[in-house]
Amino acid sequence: MRYGIGTMLVTPAPVAKWEYAPEVVSLRRSAAAYSIMPAINSAARSEGGHALCMRGICLATRDLSGPRVALAGRAVDLRPLRPGLPALLLLIGVALALVAAYSVRPFIAIDIGTPDDYIYLNGFHAREFTAAKPERSYDWPAGADHVTIRDGYNAAFRMATITLDPFQPSPAAGRRLLAVYANEQRLTTLNDKGGGRDFRVLLPEDLNTRDGVTLRLEPLADTTLDIPPVQAVRVLLSNARTYRWSDGQGTIKLPALGRGVWRIELQTVVTHPDGKPFDAQVLANGVPVAKLPNYNDSRRITFLLPEQVVGDGDVTLTIESDVFRDPRPLGVLIERVLITPVESSIGPGVALPPLSALFAGLAITLGIYGTLRWLKSPLL
Repeated sequence: MRYGIGTMLVTPAPVAKWEYAPEVVSLRRSAAAYSIMPAINSAARSEGGHALCMRGICLATRDLSGPRVALAGRAVDLRPLRPGLPALLLLIGVALALVAAYSVRPFIAIDIGTPDDYIYLNGFHAREFTAAKPERSYDWPAGADHVTIRDGYNAAFRMATITLDPFQPSPAAGRRLLAVYANEQRLTTLNDKGGGRDFRVLLPEDLNTRDGVTLRLEPLADTTLDIPPVQAVRVLLSNARTYRWSDGQGTIKLPALGRGVWRIELQTVVTHPDGKPFDAQVLANGVPVAKLPNYNDSRRITFLLPEQVVGDGDVTLTIESDVFRDPRPLGVLIERVLITPVESSIGPGVALPPLSALFAGLAITLGIYGTLRWLKSPLL
């Protein structure tokens, strides 16, 4: 016999005992989930037995003279995933939001040599930096481990070049390790092996210099407890040029850039330390788009990315060149990449988001929606 969604099993038995029915039925928590319990109680009493219901599970038996009865039903707290119309409307809203976002087409600037540029780069050497104008030199007080600079401080100062006293490595002390602090914020550790006496340190962009800057050196223990003494002679504060050398096949990835025509501007030095000319070109998604002329100083080189090359909006720039070995393979020096949209290319199709961005946005949205619904979040 069946009562609602409960199941009654009837089997002969010589004794009476409580049995849990093997069949468990799941449903959403609602009035229907609890309406089966009175039906199970009534069925059990009609067979001369008793019923016990707790947390949506009901057990029932009858008396010793007849077969025993076991009834079961269960109400589950978790909702089944039924996306339906709300999920569909949500996905449509996400797609429309992406279309609106890509219709704006902002410019993108990548400063090569900054801490986060590695996200876009592949095939480039470690970042380097050198001093640039404006700059100003300050003497370091004799016998002091720090210097405080207030007069003449310029907000454009982004690096410090510290000149140290002479040091001759010995078997007991093969090098000096020095921690550098700016306003008690640790910047880096200098490794002094007795060569050139100038050491360059980048200053953080978020450094609070309203009351000037205090630079401090702290000698660190190395292989022995004997710490060689150190004395700074002067410090040069200046602006900084940050850059990276490609290795002859450097790539700059611009995922989900957007459709249409784009203008690319490279701040670069297309020359090698030996001064010899070399061939260098830029490819976009494997298609040659520009030849880089040889220059012996920093230049801005501009070229266009045609709509046919951009495709659905994912762009990878490849910089191919001959290399100079120092012994690293050095290709092209890149300082900055600027990407701006060409206004004349704006049209209805340009606002369509790249497929990679569209699929990623829809997948993330659907995953969050399904999880919240499965957990019965009050937000849904």
